[in-house]
Formats: sequence, structure tokens, C-alpha cells
Amino acid sequence: MSDFVDPGTKNNLDLVAYVTQAWEHQWGYVWGSFGNVLTEDALQEWVYGLEDEYDTIGTTRIFRTHSGEDIEVSGGTYGWDLDPYATWTAVEAALEGDEAEVTIDTDTMFTRTGYAHAHDGVGNDIGDSYMEIDKTNQVTFCYLNGVCVWSSDCVTGTLARGKSTPSGVFYIMQHELEHMMRGERQQDGQYEYETLAHFWMKFTGDGCGFHDASWRSRFGGTIYYTNGSHGCVNLPYAKAEELFDLTYLGMPVVSYGGADPDLVAVTGISVTSSTGSFSCPRG
Repeated sequence: MSDFVDPGTKNNLDLVAYVTQAWEHQWGYVWGSFGNVLTEDALQEWVYGLEDEYDTIGTTRIFRTHSGEDIEVSGGTYGWDLDPYATWTAVEAALEGDEAEVTIDTDTMFTRTGYAHAHDGVGNDIGDSYMEIDKTNQVTFCYLNGVCVWSSDCVTGTLARGKSTPSGVFYIMQHELEHMMRGERQQDGQYEYETLAHFWMKFTGDGCGFHDASWRSRFGGTIYYTNGSHGCVNLPYAKAEELFDLTYLGMPVVSYGGADPDLVAVTGISVTSSTGSFSCPRG
């Protein structure tokens, strides 16, 4: 019922739905004196089927990590989201005009788009340029065109305070210099905290992002168990500066792993910094 064309680059996807006589029975056409009539129920069922086939936001993806391991990553806000009303309208217009095909383009038929597309559960819509956050090992990587070009130890959200950096596939939604980060506003009108980020790359709607954390002298290891961030990915100043020049709005961010919060919400836990054993993989 549909033919997928790999876009290669963002916003070039044309999902082509061919309207042919071979589908008349399947779609619920009724022959009558006024010609072919497509029942609304059949059209609705078909459009919702396209959503199931092409939508990827929040789905479970197979992701190959920097270590070469294939893992499942679920949730997040990155991906494709088909607009059922716009699709319905396009198909109806094509049928009324007796057109042979309906072209569903990314500018009008999708409310969200990705950089590649997985079709019917096959393939990867993340593409080959993305950020990777390994919360277990407290290290993050930047890939461009399939090549790891940057890596750094980091500190993610504090597990013991319930501030863990979320897992899932997200995208960079803010990319700013000299951004003032603020916590929740208190009853006295003051913010919980105000901290200037010289390099700010936000990837969740509730304010998690990559940024420099010059107040820290150590990164990586198990610092995030009890002395991590409010959910952001803290980086050394020089590393954040490098990363800012490599990243861009819309860039996918894959976050996974981390320790069990119930196991670290205890007193007297041993906290260590990184051993420096992680870097861009070779080959």
C-alpha cells in the first residue's frame, strides 16, 4: 500500500501511496452509478496503518554503541510523526481529482522529521551523525558521517536525588552561547539556582543539555551517584567548547545506561572519577 524512498538527507522523504484499481476491494470501494466511492472507515484504517508503519517517536530502537554492542533504546522525542489529518486530506483530494498517486512530503505531512527513516520497523532513523551518552561509563561521543570525532568524560544527573539524565533518543533543540540556566522559581521569587553555561546544547523539553561545568575538577567514574547534575551532561570547559562547534540544531542524541538508583541512594558510598579509559573507538 506504500512505497518508501530513502531520503539520504533530512527533509527529502517522499512517502508515495499509489492509488490503483488493485486496491479497490481492499480499501472498500463500492461500485455504483456515481463511480467509485472510498468508505471513510477504510481510508481511516489505511491512514492509521501508515502511522504505525512510519512513526518512530518514542519507539524502541536497536542502537550500536561505541563498544560495538547492540542495545535497545526506548523513549525520547526524536523521530518521525505522520500527520493523519493532512494525509487523509491529501488522499481524498487525489481521489476526487482521479490522480494516480499521492505524494506525502515532509514539509506538510509530517509534524516531526528525522535525518533518515526506518520503514515498517526496518532500518535506523537516527542516521550516522549523532551524540551518544553512555551513562554507565559516564562518557559521551560525537559522531559525524559515521566517524567518531569527539569524546569526553562527563557527569550526568544525580541518581541519589532522583535527577537522572533521561534515557531515549532526543535531539538538540537549543544551541546557544552564554545561556543562563535556572532552576525552579521558589516562593520568595528567587530561582533554585542560576548558573551561566558558556556552551549550551539542550536536548530535552524539561531542560537537560550538554554544557561546560568549570566548577568541577573531576569527571566520569561514579561521581553521578551522589554528586551529579540536575539532569544535564556536565563537561570540562575545553571539551564543551569543542563540542559546540561540532553539534547543531536537530542533531540526534542517544542516551542510555546508568546504575540502578535504588542501589546508590545510600550513605557512605564510594565515589570515584574517571580512569580515562574511554575514547573514540578505532576502526
